[in-house]
Amino acid sequence: MEDRDSRIYRVDSRKNRVDIPDHDLPVSWLCENHHNFKTTFNVVADRGCPYCNFGKVDVEDLALYMGNDLTKEWNILSKDSPKLISTKSLNLEAIWGKDNVYQDANNNMYASLTDKRLISLMLNTYSEYPTLTKLKKMAKPVTEKDRYETKVDLSTPAIKRFAKYLNKEVNRATWELQQNVLSEVKFLGAFSLTKNWHTLVAWEIIDDEEMIAELDEVHSNTKVEGIYISAVVFPNNDTEPRSVIYKSKKPAKFYKEQRELLQNVFDKKELGLSNTQKVVMMPFYQMNGMAKYLNDPEFGTPEWSLKKKIPINTIQERFAYVRQFLCGLSQNRLAHHLAWEGINIDNKGVKYWEEKQTDEPSFVKNHFKDVIKVFSEHAFYLLQLDMTNDLHRKNIDFDWKPVGIKYIERFLSDFILYGTQDATDIQFPEIIQQTTELKLKDEKDLLWESAKIKKVSSRAKGDPYSEQDVIKKPYLIVQWINLLLDKDESEIVDDLDDQYDDESTKKEVYYLWHKANELYKPKTKKTSTKTKKGQKPPPF
Repeated sequence: MEDRDSRIYRVDSRKNRVDIPDHDLPVSWLCENHHNFKTTFNVVADRGCPYCNFGKVDVEDLALYMGNDLTKEWNILSKDSPKLISTKSLNLEAIWGKDNVYQDANNNMYASLTDKRLISLMLNTYSEYPTLTKLKKMAKPVTEKDRYETKVDLSTPAIKRFAKYLNKEVNRATWELQQNVLSEVKFLGAFSLTKNWHTLVAWEIIDDEEMIAELDEVHSNTKVEGIYISAVVFPNNDTEPRSVIYKSKKPAKFYKEQRELLQNVFDKKELGLSNTQKVVMMPFYQMNGMAKYLNDPEFGTPEWSLKKKIPINTIQERFAYVRQFLCGLSQNRLAHHLAWEGINIDNKGVKYWEEKQTDEPSFVKNHFKDVIKVFSEHAFYLLQLDMTNDLHRKNIDFDWKPVGIKYIERFLSDFILYGTQDATDIQFPEIIQQTTELKLKDEKDLLWESAKIKKVSSRAKGDPYSEQDVIKKPYLIVQWINLLLDKDESEIVDDLDDQYDDESTKKEVYYLWHKANELYKPKTKKTSTKTKKGQKPPPF
């Protein structure tokens, strides 16, 4: 950085001498014949001076130093130094070919910086090591916790209340099970709310003593002796789900013995249902794994059949399907979660994304990584187990191991962008296959759609490093800072246009460039051009 900016390195073929910089960036070189040029150490060590080996100096340039004594020792910073010959008129790339080492380093950096965790590593480094001196002492990058937070959205009051009265005496495994079942309840309930399936009711007996005591105070006027039932109802009339808590005259033993006949023993009036209303009613934990039976052709019961499948023929329709069914998010809640990712949008903006039919949706072009992050967090518990089992069946020789959120993120990205099984190596989960419908397209249409998507979604030219790679190789952070410092503003803007298609990534990497220059670029001292009386003018 500072050394690189101020030093001139020497290469002397007569003495087989080449100075060795402490980085891989282009630097200024001076050969034994006083040719001045800029390139990387690898190129100089391999090919020498471009003027000595591949070209001749212009006569005008030659005349600049003919009067100098070339036998003098070189003292680059002295006013007596021989004038340097500029090689600006010499096309080094045409002579040497492309500097692949330097270009590969650039491409790999840009490819890596599409990962927000690596952006965070860079920003944390700036904060922890704000000067060149401190940066040189960096032993390892400043890491932060994984930015992903798997969750089931409980913002809907009815679902939040229902979840509150689930058994709280749980360990980690039981809590994970609750999240899985809640995600399935929301998935199934979304089809009820869209009038595409029967009314759904999930219920559970409240047996926590503290909760019972709390409810006794609320229902102190109720003379009924019995147990408390908590239920969440997804009515088949396009309204919000509702939570119902009431006291049943029947003992807990009765409900446990009649689990298979529960739709006949519940008082529908307590649940706000009519006697003629078709209802699918199950105990909460018994709903574990039931999502895959919805519209299953083998299971094939009318009770578990949809009126129609959800169309996913466009990017916008697949986006809406993931939001509404896989994540259980309203347009308003998605806007809320995206705001935490720095995207200024409201529910009207999300609605526009889903309804504006275009080959280049703005959410793909500008915010796709953030959208996929939010979707992956909220679809995680619904998809993880089925996708893990699918992967294990495909690779039966491998040990069973739960897939991570990055695997789900990759699938959702391919699903929204392309929508076909042929476009991804990840098996579509059964719940998606059985509840969606994709009209077969002509091969020409599929090829054209794929080409359009590739145009608007970023496709990095280099090989990206992972977060763990950078943690193990902290010198990469310093190398990237050097690469950014090596560019002026017009160069970084040109690079960003060449490397990225989405505006959000361009802005983030441009900010890294700006901060690197603000913190680490050597400050140029202003030299006065005025001379005091009797003082000699500067020798330049």
